[in-house]
Amino acid sequence: MVLLDGGFKSDMMNGNGVYSDAKHEKFEDDAKVEVLTLPDLFCSLMSVPARQNPNYASVKADADEWITSVINADAKWASKNRRVDFTFLASIWAPDCSAFALRTSSDWCSWAFLFDDQFDEGHLSNDLGAAVTEIARTREIMEGTAPRYSADSEHPIRYAFQTLCDRIKQSPEGFFVGRPSSERFQKRWKWAHELYWEGLIAQVRTNVEGRSYTRGPDEYLAMRRGSLGAYPALVLNEWCYGIDLPTEVADHPSVFEIMVIISDQILLVNDILSYEKDLRLGVDHNMVRLLKAKGLSTQQAINEVGVMINNCYRRYYTALSELPCFGEEADRALLGFLDVERNHALGSLLWSYETGRYFKSKENGARDSGANRIAHDPLGWYNSRPSGFPEVFQSSIFKKKPLFGSVLSLYSELCLFFWRLRVLERLNFADPPGQGKVHRAIPQLLCFPGEERKPKTRVPFY
Repeated sequence: MVLLDGGFKSDMMNGNGVYSDAKHEKFEDDAKVEVLTLPDLFCSLMSVPARQNPNYASVKADADEWITSVINADAKWASKNRRVDFTFLASIWAPDCSAFALRTSSDWCSWAFLFDDQFDEGHLSNDLGAAVTEIARTREIMEGTAPRYSADSEHPIRYAFQTLCDRIKQSPEGFFVGRPSSERFQKRWKWAHELYWEGLIAQVRTNVEGRSYTRGPDEYLAMRRGSLGAYPALVLNEWCYGIDLPTEVADHPSVFEIMVIISDQILLVNDILSYEKDLRLGVDHNMVRLLKAKGLSTQQAINEVGVMINNCYRRYYTALSELPCFGEEADRALLGFLDVERNHALGSLLWSYETGRYFKSKENGARDSGANRIAHDPLGWYNSRPSGFPEVFQSSIFKKKPLFGSVLSLYSELCLFFWRLRVLERLNFADPPGQGKVHRAIPQLLCFPGEERKPKTRVPFY
């Protein structure tokens, strides 16, 4: 059993958190089954092919071993952690970064989910005072005013974050290699984590006050876009690519608006995919559940969230159109920033499919009894699907029902067509040849085992 900060037994060991298996009961009564049509989650910015970092295999082995050692986990936890595969997530986020940077990104994910689960289902979820104290101790690490934690510390999560702060001060190429990160970037790194921690405090306060279902969608988004942790993850990936945004770029309202939009897109997609699991585990922070509490049916709520996701893309292109030209060097950094934003959203989406994070045992992957199984070819269907058609996970009785989102998706593509012509080059939609393995979306909800990859080389680290 793993003892984490605060001396509590991790709820992840008991089936909660990101490490829980997506197990589903087998429904015997079709009358109890709710079959849902999902919006197209791979349209617009998400329609581009994803590339995987070629350092994935070697980094994954070391990263998994390291975090297991840090928290002194048992074999069962280690096995679950390997399946969670944060290195895959990080390798889509930054397909061209160095092995050192990829390892740092993977370790940050491990830290972030361990840290976050304390506030989601752990001992800090309903203890505002303790939550504020834990964040204060973590902030001291980031600011360099905390005592140094050792590998055998009673606070393994704090130790993990300490190692991350040490690495971020360096070049993404490694310790004492290249130019260390600038003071300007260090401020941005701290700023992004402050936004994350503010969101966590707001989340705990909502739990304490019992207001999970009395909030409106806008208030929910304002809280969740912070507590999601996307802001520091995005800034981390800027570091992975050596991107140091000039002050005039970083401070432009459209740049922050794009970060907000990507955070919203990620959390809304996640709320659709995680709905069944959140319902089963009693997780309140879900837009679908919030809208259902307002009187919508499950399908109506999912439809509404789909509209919100499509609106994220409209907001993105609007924000992009309002960016001025800053000059060659600054614009180059800005283009890198835009790549980071898009890859982050795409990686988060693909990760849910690749690892079976939400879909595992239920054979058609939706709310179905298994009588009508949907088993698409993992890659072929997606590669050959017509542009603008949504993915639908349904039983045969729904085949003649109009597809939700098809008209909206086609309309959206027409509206955005001229924007795409103007920004195609800036968004760098092309897939550069020879840079990593191409991964495409897996448009089915059956979890299939990932290919066992034997590490070719090991990256020595902590």
